[in-house]
Amino acid sequence: MKLSGYLNFLKDINLNNTLVLKTDLYVEAHDKKDNFLPYLKINQCIGIDISFEIVKVARKNLIQCSPNMKFVVADVRYLPFKENVFGVIISDSTLDHLPKKDLILALLEAKRIIKNNGKFILSLNNIFNLPFACDRVIKNLFFNAHFVAYSFRPQYLHKLLCSQDFRIINRDYIIPLDYFALFLIKLANIIKRIDFLARKWLS
Repeated sequence: MKLSGYLNFLKDINLNNTLVLKTDLYVEAHDKKDNFLPYLKINQCIGIDISFEIVKVARKNLIQCSPNMKFVVADVRYLPFKENVFGVIISDSTLDHLPKKDLILALLEAKRIIKNNGKFILSLNNIFNLPFACDRVIKNLFFNAHFVAYSFRPQYLHKLLCSQDFRIINRDYIIPLDYFALFLIKLANIIKRIDFLARKWLS
């Protein structure tokens, strides 16, 4: 569902004749099902991540489908690129690992390196995906999760982007079924089966 959502959102954006920056290579390194890079036609792409290990594994996984792709270890708050060089920035589930005070730094960096008519494709945790939000809070509180994830209200993000002179041209929402939701669906199916068998036995 998440993969088809990304591809549907990106289908009308020309990624062929411009330099593309892809932030956060966690999905590519772990070969997740929502890895959309192999499905896109991109001639020039640079992938970045703050983790050297993630960059190394992502490079290994993507070498077949994207042989010309370059990889850099970098922090989205302090990018090692010149001004106005990227035609497109694809930032999926990157900035939702930053607290509000650092979010503005990352947006300023994106604004600095993107061309005047460039496109900034931003994907963040959906605040309406309550099972995900609860799961993340519990893991961060009790299990020392290896990363922190934040959820931001769409109105807040819209206001923040506009304050940095970004013009919103398209918005979409994807609420993927996470493990908690799938567990509830399986539980409901089991209860249905038990109810069906009980009715059969009673009849």
